[in-house]
Amino acid sequence: AVSDSCGHLEFDFPEGNQTQGKLVGHEKTYQHRFASRLVVDCVTLDSIWAEFAVEPAFIKIDVEGAGGAVLGGGDVFF
Repeated sequence: AVSDSCGHLEFDFPEGNQTQGKLVGHEKTYQHRFASRLVVDCVTLDSIWAEFAVEPAFIKIDVEGAGGAVLGGGDVFF
């Protein structure tokens, strides 16, 4: 996962539809009665930049309500 801090975050997804998951706490309107929860590793854009030093030509962010957090982890990157 990519967010505004490195570490571990919880990720909820509805049973039978793992493509609709979200990081816990990033979108308050997201609630599934029968969600499964995983703990996932989380990085920032800046940490990716520091490790790989690649300069992408294009970035697409599709993070189900956590776009601000992803951009917030890219102070050096941008």
